[in-house]
Amino acid sequence: MFTHQPPIRDLPLLKAKNVDGKRFYEDQETKKVYPSITSVLSIRQKEGLLKWRKNVGEQVANHVMIQAANRGTAVHNMVEDYLNNVDLEQVDKYKKQFLPRMMFNVLKSELSKINNIRLQEAAMFSTDYTVAGRVDCIAEYDGNLSVIDFKTYTKEKKEEWVENYFIQTSA
Repeated sequence: MFTHQPPIRDLPLLKAKNVDGKRFYEDQETKKVYPSITSVLSIRQKEGLLKWRKNVGEQVANHVMIQAANRGTAVHNMVEDYLNNVDLEQVDKYKKQFLPRMMFNVLKSELSKINNIRLQEAAMFSTDYTVAGRVDCIAEYDGNLSVIDFKTYTKEKKEEWVENYFIQTSA
């Protein structure tokens, strides 16, 4: 069983909106609008992705990316439910999702190191850096308060390919 702790203070209410394919968050109190950190970072390091898309073709690339996004969403939902102490064996929607279920099972040993969960799926923003985003989880990981972002891959990634993830989590 995972323990959930209340956040230290209430977070401002942010409303997400998409403008020309980019995500923004509006602070409902001040009405200030912040671009999502993911949208800000989307202009970086596209060479490898563009080369891959050219090699496999647009149709195949779109299919692979949609499947990856759906698989990632399924794993993310399983993780969120699991951290909320939901018995996944009782959730019918997960029973037929073979690959997401296997990926989740690989994550379980790391998830067992999480406790004292402060936030899950919370919108946050920085007035200093003028960006916003959603944090997957803020909790203790191995006893250390941490920002935790759940990523799913079918292959191991080189560290230089995922630099944006380090920036995203830092923001």
